[in-house]
Amino acid sequence: MDWMTFITKIIDSIAWPAAIVLVIWWLKSHIGQLIPFTKKFKYGDLEIEFEQQLKELKKEAEASKLEHATPERDSSEMLSYLSETADVSPRAAIVDAWVGLELTAFNSAGQLGIENNKRPMPFSRLIAALESEGIIKPKDSNILKKLMRLRNEALHSPNFNITKKEAQEFAELARDMADLIAGECFQKTGGCGH
Repeated sequence: MDWMTFITKIIDSIAWPAAIVLVIWWLKSHIGQLIPFTKKFKYGDLEIEFEQQLKELKKEAEASKLEHATPERDSSEMLSYLSETADVSPRAAIVDAWVGLELTAFNSAGQLGIENNKRPMPFSRLIAALESEGIIKPKDSNILKKLMRLRNEALHSPNFNITKKEAQEFAELARDMADLIAGECFQKTGGCGH
């Protein structure tokens, strides 16, 4: 192999990687502007597709709802409030919906005598306690854990864009789970509220 062939082979093997690096460097200011429009978020090994997971959770929750004899209640005022909040900030609507679910779960735990030892119990332990008391089933526990993960992603991912529709669907799911917990607690204890 002569020098000319050797240099040609080196240039040939470096050309594509160099071109890609050059294009990325040239577009780096524009790539940051495209991030808020993504529906998929990846950070390390964590990859979330908020909308897809929300749809799957809705199916799971509907199936779970059929297994419980929980009476329907009028949540239109709360959902209307969350819808108005989602107009301004979808993340705020998700947080408000989650707070409502947490309050219902903690109030139900209080009615059942589940102790929190002067400190708020982590929600994951509360889910386990409600399941062990027979208030929720393993399927419901799984739905609550997935909702908690979605809430965490929506809340803590700085470049994660959530639509008003997704926030409303999350709020409806959170409200359905709160109704389920309150209804089951009511049946078991004779009374606990939202």
